[in-house]
Amino acid sequence: LSELPADTPLSLYLHIAYCAELCWFCGCHTKITRRYKPIADYLESLLAEIALVARHLPARMGADHVHFGGGSPTALVADDFVRTVETLRQNFIIADSAEIAVELDPRTADEAYVRAMGQAGVTRASVGVQDFNPAVQEIINRVQPFELVEDVIGWLRRYGISEVNMDLMYGLPLQTVDSVVETCQQDQKKEPQRISLFG
Repeated sequence: LSELPADTPLSLYLHIAYCAELCWFCGCHTKITRRYKPIADYLESLLAEIALVARHLPARMGADHVHFGGGSPTALVADDFVRTVETLRQNFIIADSAEIAVELDPRTADEAYVRAMGQAGVTRASVGVQDFNPAVQEIINRVQPFELVEDVIGWLRRYGISEVNMDLMYGLPLQTVDSVVETCQQDQKKEPQRISLFG
């Protein structure tokens, strides 16, 4: 790290390794918890690691891209999400034009959290949809009606997060080609900037 040229633009990835419940298709590194203490403890380690990495760089370096993944970053409470972004800004030069992206579970992202994301400068949200068919949602343990996703996307745009991705999956149990096409058509009604389709 110390040998990086000081003018190298960085991309920063922060992994929030917790979820409220397990989706049966999940291949992510995550842990399920209904208590906040393990998440709060993990966050303290993550904040310390941000400072540790920054100390080993040749200067206070600039970052053009910041990405929060997981697990589910929406496992953090709103104040802790803001504190994490503030810690990044204290240790790195986050450009005004930087993309700050967050993977978002609509089941755990309430309006207060989305408002905090907007206040922290988030520019892009990837909304985990997977599939809108209720039978598919039930069998993969990820029940989230279209109306819930619609509310979250409305909050994102209300609080200035204009770049909206919708993440879909194919190959899930009970899916058919027609049902995947129907989910894509429902997604298009919300006019996302990008649709990601994972197998």
